[in-house]
Amino acid sequence: MNIITITFAHAEADPPKFTIQDRIAVRSDCQPEAWAIGKVIGLQLEEIFAPRWWYICKLDSPLGLTEEYLDSDLVPEIEIPALQAEWDTQAEAEDREPDVDDSLPEWANYYANESGYMLAEYPESLNPNLAFDEF
Repeated sequence: MNIITITFAHAEADPPKFTIQDRIAVRSDCQPEAWAIGKVIGLQLEEIFAPRWWYICKLDSPLGLTEEYLDSDLVPEIEIPALQAEWDTQAEAEDREPDVDDSLPEWANYYANESGYMLAEYPESLNPNLAFDEF
C-alpha cells in the first residue's frame, strides 16, 4: 500500500486538529466514559463564513454510523479518563453542596410537576390571584 503525504497550506485557516485515522470521542451532556468513540475517516474545510474544519467520523457502533462533527465537538480518545475524573470530582462536589439559587427570593419554593415544568409556590400574602378572588 502506498503512503500519501498531504501538506496543508491555507492563508487563513488553522491546520486541522485531528487527522485521518485519529481516535476520537464525541462530546455529549452525559459522563465522558459514555461518549461515542470512533475514528476520523475524512476532513472537509468549510469557507462560507470563516474557515473551519468538519471531521467525518466513523463511530464504533454495530452499524458503523458515520457523522460529521466540528473540532469543538470532538476530543482525543486518550483524554477520556482525565475528563471522567474531572466529571467524578465535580459530581462529588455537587453532591456535598446543596443547590441554592441566590437569584430567587427566599419565599420562592420551586418544584417540578409531573410534566417536568418548574412551578413556583407563593405565600398567600404575596399571591396576586387572591386580590381578584376577593372581589
